Amino acid sequence: EEERPNVVAYSAALSACEKGQQWAQAMRLLEDMQNDRAKHDVISYSAAISACEKGRQWAQAISLLQRMECDAVAPNVITYNATISACEKGWHWPIALRLFGSMRAGSLAPDLVSFNATIGACAQARSVGPALDLFAALASEGLRPDRVTYNVVLDAASDVPGGREIFQQALHEGIFPGLVSSGVCLLDTHDLSPGAARWAVRWWLDEVIPGALGRLPEGSPPPPPFQVIVGRQRSRKAWSSSGESVHDAVISVLNELGVRWEAGSNEGRVRLLAPPTLASCPE
Repeated sequence: EEERPNVVAYSAALSACEKGQQWAQAMRLLEDMQNDRAKHDVISYSAAISACEKGRQWAQAISLLQRMECDAVAPNVITYNATISACEKGWHWPIALRLFGSMRAGSLAPDLVSFNATIGACAQARSVGPALDLFAALASEGLRPDRVTYNVVLDAASDVPGGREIFQQALHEGIFPGLVSSGVCLLDTHDLSPGAARWAVRWWLDEVIPGALGRLPEGSPPPPPFQVIVGRQRSRKAWSSSGESVHDAVISVLNELGVRWEAGSNEGRVRLLAPPTLASCPE
């Protein structure tokens, strides 16, 4: 019983390493625990694995999961989620899928975080089939996809027909409420992954703009030009599993569709230089 305070102290230190993304220090603390004969438990292992995940050290995370088996410490859902997320950040989707399968084999029910991380890992490798299968399996698990889920699965399905249906489902669920909240002339891609942004641009050009133009009274004064908000920074959102930025995804799909564009006067916007039928729209 004398070792219990040590375990508590070490667990608190490991949690601090997790929050501070100090994976190397977390690994040293685990070794110190062993030297002090403080017994490793699922809390200490999970905190160390999470520190490795945040430090993008997928191999260390896998190694710790294997050590748990040697120490007869059973991993829980949190442990698996952290390890799968580490594999996602390390671009190792086959390992992420195997870990996801191991959860079920070990009678652990994957939660939404498990699904999101595994779908994200598949999306990075453009492994569309497994990503879509996992997305379809959410309902059978009694789980409802959230914004992160839709963003990562649309990264996987950014250029396949099934992506359109998933994007429409997201719209129906109210996942992306701010797309045209400032008017149909302005598409806002904040909170979208690159794959979701691709489908948002297609939807905007295919459905929103033609509908607005169809309602435009004859002889109306020319309204503002079409613009897309892509954000000032090109770094990826936390949930983005794609290697590209939203800015680059928007430019790519505009180029694919033959829509001319220029950088807007506002740094975080792209302005369309469209043909006459797409020159302007009502506010």
